[in-house]
Amino acid sequence: MTVLSDALEANLRERLTVDSVDPAFHPLQALLATKYGIRRNVEILLKELSHPHRNWQFIVNDCRKYALEYIDLFIKDANQSGAVDIVADIFFDAMDHARTETVKMAAVDALVLFLQKLIQGAGSDISPFAPILETTFTRIEELTNQSFFRFVKSYYQLRRIGEILSKFDTIPDSTAQALNGLLDKSY
Repeated sequence: MTVLSDALEANLRERLTVDSVDPAFHPLQALLATKYGIRRNVEILLKELSHPHRNWQFIVNDCRKYALEYIDLFIKDANQSGAVDIVADIFFDAMDHARTETVKMAAVDALVLFLQKLIQGAGSDISPFAPILETTFTRIEELTNQSFFRFVKSYYQLRRIGEILSKFDTIPDSTAQALNGLLDKSY
């Protein structure tokens, strides 16, 4: 094989040797491993996330697919494993590190839709998800204006999250405050 440069050769060598999943992703791997048919593909995704040279388009597409297709697992887990936090972190990392605006917008859309589906599936008690919602709302609100604007122009609107949450009898005050701060900034 002819290699075009020493840097490319080093990248290829490094790419071929990364064959493990970062332990930070083990809770997500364990949650999704309960679905036998997707174990291998989830492992590929998590290895890509563990690699220093990530393919963000692949990561965002696959993470969105698993998060939405298996939302029932995330809801049943009620974030006891931290898997919801991990998915949110993956989308935030993609927003920060992806090279193209298209992939950054896909990460924004995926995160907002994931939160909407999570809240809709929570039944009558949102409290197990209140900490992750509060943290995520605050993280979005604290983004730079350029990054925050992606949420404003997203197909999946933040106000929809507010509409869904308003159907709950009780919402922890801190979660409601974080959402209100986020919605205030978006208008």
